[in-house]
Amino acid sequence: MGEERPTGINEDEIHYGRVIDFEGRPARIAGLNTKTQIDAPYPTRLVLDVGDHYLVLVGYFRGGELMEEGRERHSK
Repeated sequence: MGEERPTGINEDEIHYGRVIDFEGRPARIAGLNTKTQIDAPYPTRLVLDVGDHYLVLVGYFRGGELMEEGRERHSK
């Protein structure tokens, strides 16, 4: 994974179906997985529907904000 960076997404604003502003464009919360697994170093995967594709942010929460360690792009 890459370098950590703040996303501006706070834990309290993550609700399934809610539209948030992410990097200057609307993004719908399509899923959140915070289950920890023995071999998974990053316990949070936030799925955003950004229109033409899904964006999965991989990271963890620090001080209530999602810190991104990486991202994945998936086709719809």
